[in-house]
Amino acid sequence: QSARHYDYDRAIEAWEAAKEQGCLLDVAAYEMLLGVCSVSSRPLLSHSKATLNDRLFKGIEVYDHLLASGQTPNHAVFNLVAKICSMTQSGKKVLEVKEYMEKHSISPSLPFRQYTVIACASAATDRGPKHRDRGLFVAARREYINLVKEKASLPAKVYEGYAEALYHLGSLNDAVRVLDEMISAGLQPRLSLCMAILESAITKGFTHILLKLTTWIMNMNGTLDEGTCQALLDAATRTGQIQLVSRMWNLMEEYGYPASEQRYLAMVKAFGFNRDDTSMYAALAAMEAKHGIKPSLGMQKVVAKSISNRVTRTDSAFYIASSLHEAYNSGE
Repeated sequence: QSARHYDYDRAIEAWEAAKEQGCLLDVAAYEMLLGVCSVSSRPLLSHSKATLNDRLFKGIEVYDHLLASGQTPNHAVFNLVAKICSMTQSGKKVLEVKEYMEKHSISPSLPFRQYTVIACASAATDRGPKHRDRGLFVAARREYINLVKEKASLPAKVYEGYAEALYHLGSLNDAVRVLDEMISAGLQPRLSLCMAILESAITKGFTHILLKLTTWIMNMNGTLDEGTCQALLDAATRTGQIQLVSRMWNLMEEYGYPASEQRYLAMVKAFGFNRDDTSMYAALAAMEAKHGIKPSLGMQKVVAKSISNRVTRTDSAFYIASSLHEAYNSGE
């Protein structure tokens, strides 16, 4: 009765008393106990002094006691313990439960399989880079792939849990692919997860996924801060991704972020990378005409290097470099 009313403290006291008296509870009673242990909403348990972790791990203890009693759990019990495993990053425990089910010819339900992906994916990466558990990740990947092949309906937490594990493992392309599948299913990933993958992609040079990530973040947040815009601009510049360079440039203009030589330098480098001399010269002219920013010696070197990279362009190299140098010295 206490478990039915989410009175965790009294429910556990009653269970402990029943154990001391040697009373055997039926599976339905264990199911209710697991239910109250897995509730994450504090308002439902406002009178309990136990923390969420206390209750979750008590739930695993309740499940183990049920098995020790010799009774076979029902699907509701299996689902609840799998839910608890997903909340406690207990990947090995959920695989242990799954093995028990297989030995007793019990097919796991869809919710159980979903919780398995979350539990194994999070447990595989939660202890840091030096303690990755490849076996748990493989289990998460296998279950996720099977669910996708079956075209099963998946909640956001499954996609995000698996994508986050891929992100921690450095598999950014796969993480973006999973989030793409999530979006195709009509779900929206967490902004914080997309930002984390974006920042890692910028740092590691995964420039080919930056435009897609930026589009997602813009759709969710509606804006990007100046530092992120500049970082994206610089990253796109390194590989000459003009589409992303132009988008970041236009966004920074739209947001009213102040013009700087760093911004223009990124644009100049990108045009130089793509051997678009006309646009490069136009950017240089606009830098001075619109914002009064003189080309520094460093920018002059960048331009000179860019326009001297091909024989067909060398005839203009001296003229452009000289003009820039004269402008720098004269202040015009």
